[in-house]
Amino acid sequence: MEFKDILLVSDIDGTLLSCKGVPERNRRAVCEFINQGGRFALATGRSELNTFTVITGITPNVPCILYNGAAVYDFASKRFLMKKTLEGTGIRSFLAEIARRLPVNIQVYVEGPFYVTTPEYKDPLLYEEKQVFIEMPADRVPEGILKVLFYSLEAGVLDRLAGEIKEKLGESVQSMRSSDCYLEVLPAGADKGNALEVLKDRCKEVKLVATIGDYENDLEMLRRADVCAAPAGALLEVKNIADYIVGEAKDGAVAEFLEVLAGL
Repeated sequence: MEFKDILLVSDIDGTLLSCKGVPERNRRAVCEFINQGGRFALATGRSELNTFTVITGITPNVPCILYNGAAVYDFASKRFLMKKTLEGTGIRSFLAEIARRLPVNIQVYVEGPFYVTTPEYKDPLLYEEKQVFIEMPADRVPEGILKVLFYSLEAGVLDRLAGEIKEKLGESVQSMRSSDCYLEVLPAGADKGNALEVLKDRCKEVKLVATIGDYENDLEMLRRADVCAAPAGALLEVKNIADYIVGEAKDGAVAEFLEVLAGL
């Protein structure tokens, strides 16, 4: 299939990006895909400020899915095309309670810089990547919370949190794991799959929608694609629904998927 007929949406961490950065094989393949007329978008839990701290040399040519599906953002015009927030769900009082009781790093995401409300518990990735954030108590965070991320390496803490979120916040929110050490809270109905529908509406001329991702937060996006792939290091649940299993992120998973798509 010609690349001009394809919309490819890729997860970042563990898919396009390895622990050592974007493999050169991925970078070259994505740039060639775009040069040949393909539509390329990112789908990530990251914000508009922290996406390109780790992605260099690749410029998506359609809007991207951010905050794990709570927003769709057009980097070209620097504006949001869709946003869903957690306001009115009771999230602020819940965060204040959790901050008093559990040893967890809490990151509260709004437009722009995000807020770390429990800086005494460090998430080392924030400092390694020089992410843009502000330390501030939850009750002082501005309106418009798009998502909340909890970080912990202590056994059982995130599982316990997931149960409390369901019990205390109910159906107004949803929680999902985005890695072994991250649990995220999003507005009900906010996920990469629903956000993908926004991209489909803007790219109606394409003949094929393809997605690739590796974790629980990618499942809905993979289910709603015409064809989907998972890297070799993906969760078993993700690999079970993928049409193709490609190599690991560090070996150029996205590049290998593009080779598959070229042969369709």
